[in-house]
This record gives sequence, structure tokens and C-alpha cells, in this order.
Amino acid sequence: MGNTTQAHTAAEWAARLSVVRGFAHYWSATDATTEVPPDGLLPYRPRRAKPYLYSEEQIHQLLETAKNMPATHSLQPWTYYCLLGLLAVTGLRISETLNLRCADIDWSEGVLTIRDAKFRKSRLVPLHVSSLKVLSDYAVRRNHLFASRDSGYFFPSRRGARLDEGQVRRTFYRLSRQIGIRGAVASRGPACMTFAIALQSRRCCIGIAAEEMSDAVYPFYPPISVTPMSLTPTGT
Repeated sequence: MGNTTQAHTAAEWAARLSVVRGFAHYWSATDATTEVPPDGLLPYRPRRAKPYLYSEEQIHQLLETAKNMPATHSLQPWTYYCLLGLLAVTGLRISETLNLRCADIDWSEGVLTIRDAKFRKSRLVPLHVSSLKVLSDYAVRRNHLFASRDSGYFFPSRRGARLDEGQVRRTFYRLSRQIGIRGAVASRGPACMTFAIALQSRRCCIGIAAEEMSDAVYPFYPPISVTPMSLTPTGT
């Protein structure tokens, strides 16, 4: 506790001195005798959170737990099963996944359109046929339940609107604890959702679905033959 308090104090003093330094630079144009604190004074920088990388077995357990979670409506377990699986095989940001609309999926080409992402840019993300099949099955369930109150979001809340990101994170943490990962995820805060489920394999298909991940993420489909290539995450 003492170390935490000390670290926060150091960070606060460093931040305050940075403000003073900026003002001193500005005021030195008016008063040449103004003393500007040197950059090396109080050089404290907070450490970045270290993400927790899930193993393939943990991802498999996480998705199975999601599919069997207590639910407020029949689609909810499938929503989290497919949402977390999609994050795992594409590397999308959580916000990009939650903003995904039905019209953003090209079923014939197997491509997602991610609109207004980071820096207000859009991009295309290809999907492997196994991932597309799982999403297609989910879409049938979804359309059946939300036919009369569809907001257009592919992963809807029970009212048919966009899922709340905070609730998704809390559900993710709860599912993680259920499979035996307790403080490792929650202690790292929101950064872990970028995702701790990041792809770890170097064998991938068109930069998206890893052969070793196919059976783990979507266990009802056989492994996929792939071409070795360097992994380029699509969510960074």
C-alpha cells in the first residue's frame, strides 16, 4: 500500500512539474530571467499495464463457459460466445466489434467492413470460412429473436440496442474468473480487452485465423489448412 501511494505521489509531482515547465517556457519569452525546470528533474513515468495473454486452452474454456453462462434471454450466451470468438480470430478492438452492424458483413465475400475506427478510418477484415459459418448460424438465431426490434447492431443487447461496453468487460472478467483466472485479468484494467485473447500463433490464414486456434475458438469445425506467414494483427 505504501509503495502504491508513493508511486501515485511521484506521478502527481512529475505531472505538476511538467505543467510548471510548460508555463516557464511560455513566460521566458516575456522574462528572460525565468528559470525553466530541466527535463531530467522528477523523470517519473507510470508503467504501462502488461497484457495477459490467454493460452489456446484458456480461450477454448472461456468460450465454452460463455456458451453455458446464466442468461437473461436465450441469445445472450451465443452473443458472448461469438463476440469473444470473433475478437480472438480477428484482433478487432472491442469497440469495433460492438459497433459492428449487420450490413457490415459481406457474406458472399467473407469480409467485415470496420467503419470509423481509429483516426476515423475504415478498413476491410477478411474472415475464414469456419468463422463465417459460426457467425451465420448466430445471425439466424439473432434475427429470429430480434425481428421486431432490430437496431441493426450485429451483437445486440436484450433490448436490441448496442451492447454496453462496460457490461461486456464485466462479463469477460467474470467468465475469466470462472475458468480459474482470477486477479490476473482484472488487475490490468481495460487494456486487457484489446485483447488478452490476442492471437499467439505464427501460422495463420490470410493474416486472420490460426490453424491451432480454429478448433479452439470454434470447436465444432475441423482444423483449417493454412499457409505459414508472419502474423499481422488487424486491430492495431
